[in-house]
Amino acid sequence: MSGIRRVDREVRQLRRQRERRQKLAYDFANRKYPWTMQTPSHEMGFTLTPELRDAFNGPMEREILEAIYHYNCKLMLIDASTEICVEDFKRWLKFRPYVQMLVLVRCPRVERHVQLLNVFQTMLIEENASNTWHQELQCSLRAGLKEAQSRDLFKNCADAFVFIFSRYRGICTCDTYKILRLM
Repeated sequence: MSGIRRVDREVRQLRRQRERRQKLAYDFANRKYPWTMQTPSHEMGFTLTPELRDAFNGPMEREILEAIYHYNCKLMLIDASTEICVEDFKRWLKFRPYVQMLVLVRCPRVERHVQLLNVFQTMLIEENASNTWHQELQCSLRAGLKEAQSRDLFKNCADAFVFIFSRYRGICTCDTYKILRLM
């Protein structure tokens, strides 16, 4: 009698095995990233440690990092003026593990130099000299968000993002930032 298994136990075990196989197949078919790839660090989140805060010691850097953490930002738009130098972009490299970065440039030469850094995604936009700087910022913000959505960098309009820009037209550095959320 010990060689005969109960039918209800056998059916329950087969059902569990089938459900497990179905779940694995579903997870594999609907995966966000291939199993051979590691999940990007900006998708995993991070914790603010004192060591991490100390690494961001430049002007605005610690404030931006804390804002990225508190508002759960996944995108950073950097609006670059025509006179900006590539050296200014190197200070933004340290944010790459925490957010996706899209740089809006107005000069093909600058775009090429930024692309050579192999960190940023770029978008070339044309500046209209008849617009005020405030109108130019609005145009670049709209164009940048549209491009970020088309590249799947910005999935939900309700999410917060970081917008970095120059306060005045012709300034060679990005000296202001805002955390924005579209409503």
